Amino acid sequence: MLLKRLEAYGFKSFADRIEIEFDRGITAVVGPNGSGKSNITDAIRWVLGEQNIRNLRGSKAEDIIFAGSSARKPAGIAQVSLTFDNEDGKLPLEFQEITISRRLFRTGESEFYINKARCRLKDIYGLFADTGIGRDSISVISQNKVDEVLNAKPEDRRLLFEECAGITKYRDRKREAVRKLESTQQNALRINDIILEIEKQLAPLSSEAERTAQYNELKAQYDDYRLSYILCSYENFSAKEKEYSQQIEQLQQQKVAIDTELKAFDAENASLEEGTAVLEKTLTDAQQHNRKLAEEIDRNRNKCTVLEERIKQNSHSITTMKAAIDLVCSQKKTAEEKLAALRTYLEDADKKKAVHQAELLAAQTAVKDIEKEITDKETALQQYRLQLEEKRRIREEQQHQLIMLQHDLTEKKNVLGEKENLLAKIENDSKAINRQLELLNKELAAANTSKKDIGQIIASLQDERTDTENKCRLAETECNGLAQGIDRTKERIKILTNMQKAYEGFGNGVKSVLTSREQLWYEGICGSVAELISVQQQYVTAIQVALGGSMQNIITEDTETAKKAIIFLKRNKLGRVTFLPISVIKPHKIMQEDLTGFPGFINYADKLVETDNKYRKIIENLLGRTIVVDNIDNALILAKKKNFSVRIITLGGEIIHAGGAMSGGSIRREISFLNRNEEIKLLIGNNETAVNKLLLAKTKLSQLMANSSALEKKIKIEQEKMQQCILLCTEKEIKATHLRTDQERVNSAVAETIAAISTIKSTISGLEERCQKQSYNNKEKSADNTEPAAEQLVQELSLCKTKRTELQEKLLQQTSSFASFQQTLKGNVEKMDLIAAECSRYEESLQNNHTEQLRLQTVIDESVQELQELQISNKNLQQLHASGRQEYDKIYAELMDKRVKNKELVNKRKQTVEKMSLLQENIHQADIKITKISFELEQCEKKLQEEYNLSPQEALTHKVDVEAAILSKEIKRLQTEIAAIGTVNPNAIKEYDSLHERYQFMKTQLEDLLTAKNNLQQIIEQMDITMTKQFKEAFNQIGQYFNTIFEKLFGGGKAQLLLTTPEDVLSSGVEIIVQTPGKKNQNLALLSGGERTLTVIALLFSFLQYRPAPFSVLDEIDAPLDEANIKRFGVFLKDYAVNTQFIIVTHRKGTMEAADVMYGVTIENAGISKIVSVRMEERDNK
Repeated sequence: MLLKRLEAYGFKSFADRIEIEFDRGITAVVGPNGSGKSNITDAIRWVLGEQNIRNLRGSKAEDIIFAGSSARKPAGIAQVSLTFDNEDGKLPLEFQEITISRRLFRTGESEFYINKARCRLKDIYGLFADTGIGRDSISVISQNKVDEVLNAKPEDRRLLFEECAGITKYRDRKREAVRKLESTQQNALRINDIILEIEKQLAPLSSEAERTAQYNELKAQYDDYRLSYILCSYENFSAKEKEYSQQIEQLQQQKVAIDTELKAFDAENASLEEGTAVLEKTLTDAQQHNRKLAEEIDRNRNKCTVLEERIKQNSHSITTMKAAIDLVCSQKKTAEEKLAALRTYLEDADKKKAVHQAELLAAQTAVKDIEKEITDKETALQQYRLQLEEKRRIREEQQHQLIMLQHDLTEKKNVLGEKENLLAKIENDSKAINRQLELLNKELAAANTSKKDIGQIIASLQDERTDTENKCRLAETECNGLAQGIDRTKERIKILTNMQKAYEGFGNGVKSVLTSREQLWYEGICGSVAELISVQQQYVTAIQVALGGSMQNIITEDTETAKKAIIFLKRNKLGRVTFLPISVIKPHKIMQEDLTGFPGFINYADKLVETDNKYRKIIENLLGRTIVVDNIDNALILAKKKNFSVRIITLGGEIIHAGGAMSGGSIRREISFLNRNEEIKLLIGNNETAVNKLLLAKTKLSQLMANSSALEKKIKIEQEKMQQCILLCTEKEIKATHLRTDQERVNSAVAETIAAISTIKSTISGLEERCQKQSYNNKEKSADNTEPAAEQLVQELSLCKTKRTELQEKLLQQTSSFASFQQTLKGNVEKMDLIAAECSRYEESLQNNHTEQLRLQTVIDESVQELQELQISNKNLQQLHASGRQEYDKIYAELMDKRVKNKELVNKRKQTVEKMSLLQENIHQADIKITKISFELEQCEKKLQEEYNLSPQEALTHKVDVEAAILSKEIKRLQTEIAAIGTVNPNAIKEYDSLHERYQFMKTQLEDLLTAKNNLQQIIEQMDITMTKQFKEAFNQIGQYFNTIFEKLFGGGKAQLLLTTPEDVLSSGVEIIVQTPGKKNQNLALLSGGERTLTVIALLFSFLQYRPAPFSVLDEIDAPLDEANIKRFGVFLKDYAVNTQFIIVTHRKGTMEAADVMYGVTIENAGISKIVSVRMEERDNK
């Protein structure tokens, strides 16, 4: 079997998909600290089934999923796959290549696959069992594993030897067999409890079946007599039914005659009612006609009133309108006078406007002439100014050249000063650098000292962490033991509780009633006596014997509930049950005298039972005449004292009945309802105690884990400090290098600055000479040339501008005056237009008033004519109304006559109806009697059908030829004898057969379970023998290999493996005894880091020599080795690489040289690891 390939995605720092190909020989994985190379080891360990996340350097499961970086989001899944070459068939699957995969989602879900087929973690464990790479093997080992192997308890260390010896699969099978054995024992215990319950029920059920047989015989005779009695009753009722039927026929004939008489009355009455209806309709029509005429008269009167009011209002409106017309004529005349005055004013204004326009035009012409003269003079002055500007520009240019020379001179002098300052600064910097170098050397020495101290602290903390982890394992083992005990107790409680809920041991009838919760009457069921009481454990036997079968009695709220429950049992043929209704049961107690001082007296039985006050009367009824004592001797003494008038029971279950009868003997172990109740309480109490212990153990474990975590954090902090010291040292060395470089740069800058100062001084001398020459040339030129002609033009131009201002002001005044005149003129024109419009409105108003006046006069004339017509019409309507009233009175008198005749006819019919009612009552009474007789007949038929499943005709064949009186006496006699037998269970015979059959089945089941238990014990013993033999052989052979390899690695010394308890090979721990060259035997904890590593390497190679593993992963276990041991280690790797693949995570040069293939792990982007590979043959060729 060969490991071919590793694929990972989203696992720890491998955000992207990686693939590593493995070949035979040695594969090395290298990389700087923090690059993630050890994550490859974690990936292999995880996919092989590692469950402890701390062994993967995490605190919770999701820590192995890529957590994201500044540039990448976190991954949602981690997946790792390992591919194996299975050509040799070492793995028990028929595939040439096998790939196992494991996935973990951030939600916490985990998946396992074998060749892409979903599987369980258990399947992966089974696949690699006894291959040398199982979950407890030493095929994957890191620096922490070295300490774990050496510091582990001997019992934990043996797991490595079991894996190598190949007995892991046997131990797993044994664990499964032990689990099955425990399950079988639990099942056997439960079945045994059920058998005891069945045995308890069999004896009373047998006697009950005998009583039921006797009952059935008497019941058959009783049924025959009762059948005959029912038939006699049926024949008597049939005769009476015939008699009453004849009576009803005679009454029906009388009823027909009366019906004929009533029909004649109804016909005559219908004729009268029809005539009355016609008169009522005629009367109603006349009344409506008169009412309409009256309404029409009222409407005409209202219209006349409205017309008179309208004529009055319109006459008043005409008078008002005439006054308005006079007012509008006066206003119109005033407006026309104002309009004539405005027209005269506008004619005069037109003449004044022409004068104003002429004056304004003359002023505008004068302003234009003076502006032209100013423009000509400004043009001439501009030409003179351009000539003067050119001369001024030449002078300024020469002056600018002088200033530039002076500026250059000043700038060079400033540069000279800066260079001199720079030279002084550089010299100061050189001195400062020398001081920094001295200080840096001191700090570097201090950092190296600190690094050494931190290394010692880390070693001490690691030792303390190892001790804490050992304590954690012990605490975890204790927690597991307590948890298993709690689980077993819970299972026992569950079994007993289920038996209680199923009412195990109760009769079928009792079970049926207590489990019929869907029945309406169930609300009145309180429960069985056994489940409603509580008894202390020491009194259970006595109370159980005292109650006997009464324990299965059912307590109800009232008799009605008990009655319905009995009907339910009878209807469904579920057996018989005794009910105790609270509403009727009375206490049945003796005079309970104080017997406290009597020898052996414990208490009255009802006082030893705890129950709700609601049921206290029931308990006193059942146990109120019973006394409990400690033993049979004291019971006899007390019975004699009481003259054998009460029942006395001992704690052992012996009974002295009232009257002197005694019951006793051995009591078989039974688990009754009360026993189970008390056992459940005891188990619950024990479980609570165990839970408290488990909580304390978990608290202790949590504290130890917290301590371990705290130590881990401290170690991490110290390691970070160590890393900081290393970085600090590196930083100081780099800084010193930079300072030396700066010193050389400063010395070079000093020389360059001195040369620059010399050059600048020469440049300054040349600039000073050029400035002196340019200044002399400027003084020879004239400073200014002002022309007299230009000055004269300026004076003339000023005079013209003054004159123009005066003319403009005059033009502005004239313009303003003309604008004011025009505005006044415009206002008068608008006013004239308004007055003209007002005159038009007055004229229009006059015309409208005249039109409205004519319309109103027309309306008045029309209203007068309509009023006259309405008055004539109203007079005619009043005459018609008087005529209609006379016709109404005539019809009303005729209607009253019809109604009197109808009333007389109704009275005659009423008398006939009363006769009919009396006749119907007689018929009804006869019908009731027949109905009662029919009901009695139906009841007889129903009884025959329900009780005997026979019709009356079929029952005649079973009738006994005996008189009814004799039958009644015989029935009472048989009822007395049946009552003397007492309550029986009709299903007792069937229940007995069914229970006996179940008893035989349970005994068979128990025998099968006991056989299975013996077989499992034999299998476990056989596996123990096989494991012992195989482990001894492997242990001895590995011990020889271990000693040989140890001598080779250490160049001498010796090593041996010892069992802590040789007499118990399968549970014995393994001790490692080593003696390095030149030393005595010593504790492994006292070995140096390199010695501890070599010891583990020797153990590893001894395992590989005994059982060559397909591959082995070594994670930086060579770190503590010196160069000499590294070479030995490399040689051993080469030798053993012939049969085993080695994957080594390392940064030691000697180990790298032994590798055939080397993979590099690096971090190109922050937080994301990448893989690069190099084959050593290719490297050597290059």
